[in-house]
Amino acid sequence: SGFRFVQLPVSPHSMPEMYTLPSQRPPSTSTSTSTLERNDNSSFQTLAQTAQDFNIGIFSSRSLGSSGRKGRTQAKCLDWKGLPPSVRVPSFPIHNLQTDILHVTRSSPGLLCALVGHKTPANVESNLKLANFPPLTRHEFESVVKKCTA
Repeated sequence: SGFRFVQLPVSPHSMPEMYTLPSQRPPSTSTSTSTLERNDNSSFQTLAQTAQDFNIGIFSSRSLGSSGRKGRTQAKCLDWKGLPPSVRVPSFPIHNLQTDILHVTRSSPGLLCALVGHKTPANVESNLKLANFPPLTRHEFESVVKKCTA
C-alpha cells in the first residue's frame, strides 16, 4: 500500500525544493531509465505535485528554515516588500521573522502540518495566534517563493 505520509525539511526561504525542483517521475511516466533522462527536468515534477498525485500527506520539519545569520539573511525576502499588490500583507498582531516564516511555510500547497519546536511558552502563544488567520492563497504563496528564490 506504500507511503501515506512523508516528513521533509520545507521552508520557502531556505529549502523550497519541495515545490520548486522537478525531481520526481509523474505517476503516468514509465520508470524505464532509457525513456527518462535524469537531466531532462521536463519529464519530472516537484515532490509536492507527486505527493498530491499519490495522495501522500506532507509534514514539514525545519519549518523555520536555517538558523543563525545565514538563515536570517535568506529570510529577508519575507519582509513583504516588493511583492505584487495582489499579495495581502498578513494583519498579525505580532510580526516577527519566525511568525512570518511559519505563516508562509504553513501555506505551502499540499502541506498537512508545519512542525516547529518551541523554546518558550511565548513562542507557543505567538505561533498559535496564526491559527486565527487564513493561510496565503496559492498565488500569494507562489509570489513569496518566487521572491525568495530569485
